[in-house]
Amino acid sequence: MEVVAEMGSHQIDSPDDWWAKVMGSGYRGTVEQLSPAERQRVRSENQDFIEREKIQSLEANVLYGLASV
Repeated sequence: MEVVAEMGSHQIDSPDDWWAKVMGSGYRGTVEQLSPAERQRVRSENQDFIEREKIQSLEANVLYGLASV
């Protein structure tokens, strides 16, 4: 088995841009399990944090496992 690391990041241009990335990722399924009120609370609190902390990028590192049988 071989493990390959790939380092990456995604630029965040605004808190709304962050939410679009969340909803376009594998986290969408988790978010959609929340009630509308819970979803809005998660979105609002995270967007406030991104704005307050001036976050401009999101680290997106990946580990790929390669195996052959």
